[in-house]
Amino acid sequence: MQYQWITAPFAIVGLIFLAIALFMLLRRDWFLGWIKGTVGFIFLILAIFMGLTALNVNAYRPVDKEVTVATISFDKLDNQVYKANVVMSASGSEMPFEISGDLWQVDARVIKWKGLLASLVCRSCLVLGTCRSAGSFLYKVMPSRSAIMVI
Repeated sequence: MQYQWITAPFAIVGLIFLAIALFMLLRRDWFLGWIKGTVGFIFLILAIFMGLTALNVNAYRPVDKEVTVATISFDKLDNQVYKANVVMSASGSEMPFEISGDLWQVDARVIKWKGLLASLVCRSCLVLGTCRSAGSFLYKVMPSRSAIMVI
């Protein structure tokens, strides 16, 4: 009995929603409009997906054989802090990165075409990603046991 003041407004709003739904569903042209809107929305999502894919594929560069793509040099700035200079072989552009720790990695993505695309494109493609620290330390020296522990 104490919750009737809450259930009554919900029941009234539910009946209003039911009346609106029946009014809209009993009209003849709602289904065709819904189908057109859904198909249009799907094509909009596909267009955005294809545009973003085209931007991503545009970043790849052709590679004919195994060649040097970039040269990396390191300068020590501080204890466990290094500056990595990545020089692209094709353009000569230099990208500096500051790396902390012992481990680092350069991300690269390669596309190797197969089948019909291999005969049309004939080349593999490569894009270099970021140079980043893969972890802070590979080994940690335990001061109490003087043993090396892999983290």
